[in-house]
Amino acid sequence: AGALSDKVGGLALGAADYITKPFAAQELLARVEGLLRRHALDMSANPLTGLPGSPVLEAEGARRLKAREAFAFFYIDIDRFKAFNDALGFAEGDRLLLETASMLRESVADGFAAHIGGDDYAALTALEAAPHAAQRLATLFDARTAELARGFRPLPTLSIAIVTTGSRAFAGFPEMAAAASAVKSLLKSETARTLSRFAFDRRQD
Repeated sequence: AGALSDKVGGLALGAADYITKPFAAQELLARVEGLLRRHALDMSANPLTGLPGSPVLEAEGARRLKAREAFAFFYIDIDRFKAFNDALGFAEGDRLLLETASMLRESVADGFAAHIGGDDYAALTALEAAPHAAQRLATLFDARTAELARGFRPLPTLSIAIVTTGSRAFAGFPEMAAAASAVKSLLKSETARTLSRFAFDRRQD
């Protein structure tokens, strides 16, 4: 009972974790590693959306590549966000960023969602889940933005560039990100689009 009250008291005072003697070295190591991982997530998280930022995204992408997992990398950009933000104000701009984060989480529920910064987002999904996740995100965004825009035209849309390990081998995650950036640039060059669009990188080794 004393050990339990000590734990409760320590946590109530703000301790991130608590361990009592006697303890196993393996348990202590596991707890410290867990705290360090949570700290890295907290430090990387976007202050507005709470999604992990670039450092955690890169680490997770590198881990999956090293483990030879089959996965898809999404690089997502909100088209015409600056014009929307300028016309409707920062509060509405922040609201759109928050809504986009929420829609991304929903669309890649079993994957990894990240907010790189500004109006750029990213995600990692299982290979077979990628087409459905991309379609879901585009559909949700277009429907929600039509409600939020309050007469602003042309509506913001999404450019969703997707690169997978299914057709190409990548030396590292920076190479994968560069491939996605090239696809995103092509999507964003289509300035007359009125609906969100996604494209897969079909290039092969």
